[in-house]
Amino acid sequence: MMQTADITTTTPTRPQALAAGLRALVSSETLVRADEPLARRTTFRVGGPADVYVEPASDEDLAAVLSYCAETGESFFVLGRGSNLLVRDGGFRGLVICLAQAHFSRIEVRGDRLHCGAYIKSEINFTNKVTENTRPMAGQSPYILNAGIFYSDQEKSRLMVNLLYNVIGKRIYIVGVPEQNAWEDIPDVYEMPRNLVDFVISKKIGKYAELKFSIKDLLNQSIVYKQNVNATVDLSHYTGGASDIKNFDRDQVLRSYKPGSSYSLELGFRF
Repeated sequence: MMQTADITTTTPTRPQALAAGLRALVSSETLVRADEPLARRTTFRVGGPADVYVEPASDEDLAAVLSYCAETGESFFVLGRGSNLLVRDGGFRGLVICLAQAHFSRIEVRGDRLHCGAYIKSEINFTNKVTENTRPMAGQSPYILNAGIFYSDQEKSRLMVNLLYNVIGKRIYIVGVPEQNAWEDIPDVYEMPRNLVDFVISKKIGKYAELKFSIKDLLNQSIVYKQNVNATVDLSHYTGGASDIKNFDRDQVLRSYKPGSSYSLELGFRF
């Protein structure tokens, strides 16, 4: 009697195929996971899975992941600490990249330069320096700092408390207008750094209910837009008289306002 056996083949899911393709491009130290739940990686502890979750181990691995996204057209999202982030139940279709490995959190001093994972130096150079000046990229901050204190007790008190801090370095808000005479330049307008503190406390009630209280921008520091005027002017250019050199170096505030703090109290039910 001839015996037969059933052979079952399993076709990889889309997330599994994406993860396999990425693993072939990066080092073994890079973490690559398919169908990774994002709820565990946000402070609100809600949200569905990402198709692929990646923690690059080096600059080269990060570059390989981004190149892969560019070549394939895959969407990607860069995840920070997960504070103030709501992920829908359906999750994220694409790659979620998190720079959580030690390589991106190190801080090193090399000569007169500081190298760290969160430091960005951007500069735009123009060939024609008569009409354009070298400057940082508009809207690009040189640093972003995030910190948080998190407490969670899901067993006894069923209480969660988060205190989150964020500050962004000064960045160009409006690009200035260079002129042929340097003293006639209209300087760049910078948005100055401000400290942000958010507070969230929530408690689960019974099996389905959760009560949540939050404060956004607790410090309510002013948003300030500032110009720096630094020029040496020969007033004879305007008066036609003898040379009269004047130096100007001052900061001027173009706008300053408090955006206000926001408070919310929510009662939610999940079934």
